[in-house]
Order: sequence, then structure tokens, then C-alpha cells
Amino acid sequence: MHPANRGATLMCDDVWNPRGSWIPPALDEEFFGTYVAQAQGMAALEGIPIVCIDDHADTLEILRFLLEMHGAQVYTAATAGQGLNLLSVVNARVVISDLALPDIDGISLMRQLRRLDAFQAGDLHVIMLSAHCAERDRRLAIMAGVSRFISKPFDEEQLLDSIQSLIGVEGIAA
Repeated sequence: MHPANRGATLMCDDVWNPRGSWIPPALDEEFFGTYVAQAQGMAALEGIPIVCIDDHADTLEILRFLLEMHGAQVYTAATAGQGLNLLSVVNARVVISDLALPDIDGISLMRQLRRLDAFQAGDLHVIMLSAHCAERDRRLAIMAGVSRFISKPFDEEQLLDSIQSLIGVEGIAA
């Protein structure tokens, strides 16, 4: 396949990494991305499965990019129903969900998540995102069992710190 049909192509003789040494040009892109993430302390979520539920494709794209950059395995869903289906096959440690979903609201979703064995065992944590940040919404979400409630637009460092504290991972650098 011609490189023009695959997006951007970077050609160079060698690459400088953040730790101050040269990386030979033969390394593939996936390895290089992982190497840079680890060198910058960004791979602290390495292998952690996270399910993201939001009906806005741009929010899911941002979450996927951010979390994968930090090493997480990210699964996305546009509805609560799709998210619950994912959770039936993915052993997620964290669910990040919008409060306002097209099929059910985040509080109703939380009621269903509380029934899952992983949630009852303390192995599944829920972070609720919302552009509707009334204190009443925040209180209802926390009372429903949400671990963290974060306002949209969310701060990358706040989200990463929340995940870190919930799953007991150290070393996340935004």
C-alpha cells in the first residue's frame, strides 16, 4: 500500500528520546509510542481496562487518546446499554461515564453498575463526567455510588489523578 493512503509518514535517520539517548530508526511506531510514554512516566495505566461511555464522539475520542497515551486499554460506548454489554465481556477496573446519556441517565446506569459482582467486590470504580454541575447532580451521583464526579470540560490531570487514587497506581504524570 502506498504511504499516501495510510495518513502521515515520518521519515528520519534517528530520533532523540526524553531521557537523552538516541533511538535507532528501525523501531516501529507502536514500540516507539510505548517507549516515549514509559520514559515520560505516562504508562502508569499500562494494561488497565477502562470503559468510557459518552454519547459525544469527540469526548470518547479525547478520552481514548488520553488514556491510551497512559497505557490503558480503552473500550468505548455511545450508550449505557452498549457500556453494560461491554462490561459483560471486559473485566474493567474503571468506568468513565457521562451523566446525561441518550438511553438512561447516569444515576440509573449507576444503579445497574452497583449490581455487578466487580462493583460489589470493590474492583470496579465509576467516574461520572457532566457538563451539568449543579450541586444536586453531584450529590445524587455520589449517593448513587459514583467514586468521583468531574465537571466537563474535564481537566486531564484531575481525571488521571482520580483514576490513580481509585485503583492505587502511582506515577501518572500529565
